Amino acid sequence: MQNILRNTPNSGMSPWLFLLLIGGYVLAGLVGFQFIAPLLTVPFYDFNLMKTFEVMTNPLSDPTSKVPLLIVQGVVSAGTFILIPGWIVKRYLHISLGEFFTIERNSYLPSLVTLILVFTFMGFNSFFIYWNMNMELPESMATFESMIRSMEDQLEILTKHLTSFDSFWQFLLGFIVIAIIPGVGEELLFRGLIQNTFDKIFKNPHLAIWLAAFLFGVFHFQFYGVIPRILLGALFGYLYYFSGHLGYAMFAHFLNNGFMIVMLYIFQSGWVDYDIETMDNDPNIWASLLSGVVSVALIWTFHKHFSSRQNFSSRQNGLSKNI
Repeated sequence: MQNILRNTPNSGMSPWLFLLLIGGYVLAGLVGFQFIAPLLTVPFYDFNLMKTFEVMTNPLSDPTSKVPLLIVQGVVSAGTFILIPGWIVKRYLHISLGEFFTIERNSYLPSLVTLILVFTFMGFNSFFIYWNMNMELPESMATFESMIRSMEDQLEILTKHLTSFDSFWQFLLGFIVIAIIPGVGEELLFRGLIQNTFDKIFKNPHLAIWLAAFLFGVFHFQFYGVIPRILLGALFGYLYYFSGHLGYAMFAHFLNNGFMIVMLYIFQSGWVDYDIETMDNDPNIWASLLSGVVSVALIWTFHKHFSSRQNFSSRQNGLSKNI
């Protein structure tokens, strides 16, 4: 990766300042779109806007709240993770957003490896999902643990409410909101902007990948799910770093989220007997270890595919052209 601020009007900007600027815009987006998004839900209700805001704070009080809540989540996510980072790219870096959605042309190997890798990594990460969910804090942190457990129990209730689809159209809306928008937007923000900025600061791509992955994990505000999300973020980061194409990280993120949503829907529809949520149960350690070995081999294959090409470092596209 190269200098994110090179050849831009703000090339003298400190990367730390640029990182703070990104954070400020994202925070403003989260707050602003939280107020804007509920306005789009009014047509789904027979009562006024104030009542709509009340339902947003207590979604289970109204069984008709599922679609409006999905719309709110979609608008907030698209605005915060796609529109705002996209505006930052255009305003400060003057790079076409189209460059972020590319993958290598005329080569199916990296796409196939990415697809298989996502599923093998799920098996490996299942061990960390279980371990993180069942982590016990010291007795001295009992109050903190109780508070965190209570918050995450409420979040789990909301998540199950939003992913209990009553129709195909609800599933389709959920698929867009939970798989497509985060797959594009979160990669644009965390890998495209934040990872590249950390690399500019520390001149160490591996440190940049793990720092961005840490922020990615923490940003989801689930203490008992932060470790597997950090590992997942690192995987996306290495796919981007090794290939120079942010499209592979987006593709992997989309596959990970999309697979979960599809499996939930076909289970709820009675087409399969396997509940994907049982992945939270005690995993087979040997199966997880084998999945980890296969994942490492696939990552190495992915890396070798791109490193064997000439001018590898010059192929970094999107933001990394200016890093």
